[in-house]
Amino acid sequence: MVLPLYYIGDIFCHLFLSERISIFLFMPNDVNDENIIEEAEIVEIQEEVPEEIPNEQTASFLNLEGLIKRYIKAINKLKDDLKEKRQMFEDTFENDAVYREHAENAKEANKIKSSTKQQIMKQPAMQELNQKIKDMKFDLTENEALLSDYLQQYQKATGATQIELEDGEILEIVNTVRLVRRSSRSER
Repeated sequence: MVLPLYYIGDIFCHLFLSERISIFLFMPNDVNDENIIEEAEIVEIQEEVPEEIPNEQTASFLNLEGLIKRYIKAINKLKDDLKEKRQMFEDTFENDAVYREHAENAKEANKIKSSTKQQIMKQPAMQELNQKIKDMKFDLTENEALLSDYLQQYQKATGATQIELEDGEILEIVNTVRLVRRSSRSER
């Protein structure tokens, strides 16, 4: 690995590092063909490479972090562009007279449909059925969250990435990772 050229007084110096040896080359400031002076000193390194020289793992981490930041920036730009294009798309329909007329007719039909639906929802049997549906959706969400926790525990304990059901079907355990914005509550 060749480090940058350092200037110390009237001397330029290059530092070459191998895993265990450093070589220092010194030359005067005014080098030409007549007065080339070189000195070399070989020194064994007893300690680790200085902190300012990133090791492979640090470089890899910095590269990965850079990739993540670039993808976040690209995704945000795409979202902004998509929002703009969607608005242009919607505006095209809103500016068309025939489309606006049909949209108004559809809006009136939806009002009538909604009113009819509300009348049907007032029936006691429909209210009871609607409440059962809400309860079942809640139970489903709770059970899925519990299953996710149990699968994480199972995977941590066994190291397995699959689980076989009683009927012989094999399911793969998949972890999902995503980024979310920090809320002001979580920063406290």
